[in-house]
Amino acid sequence: MVEAAQNGRLEGFGALYQRYHSSMVALAYSMLADRDLAEDAAQEVFAIACRDLRTLKRKERFAAWLAGICRNVSRQMLRTKSVKPVTGWQPQAQRSPELAERVGAGSEHHETIRRAVWNLRQSEREIIVLRYFDGFS
Repeated sequence: MVEAAQNGRLEGFGALYQRYHSSMVALAYSMLADRDLAEDAAQEVFAIACRDLRTLKRKERFAAWLAGICRNVSRQMLRTKSVKPVTGWQPQAQRSPELAERVGAGSEHHETIRRAVWNLRQSEREIIVLRYFDGFS
């Protein structure tokens, strides 16, 4: 797929997009803690990848290369869009009433888990989010 995309075949790049999009959203989400921003970051990642794909020398490193772009884009978003890095958990009372309402019954257990995950170091949080958000082993 990488080789096809490097040779300008759009279906090759489309296949790469299909395969890695949700992973890039999950990775960005682990840094940004905002689903919409994570989606925006993933779109930016693929725009950069499309532009720079020919510079990738080892096609077997595509996933790592793409993840590096995603981390850089997410860091840039944290700097330029006044997004605060995830350093702790925002209590439920400080969230929107709509979100608090949707969480519903049994949310205390979920809140405890979320608080614990968001208090992890970024690298550890990334692993957890990729596992449970994107189904990685």
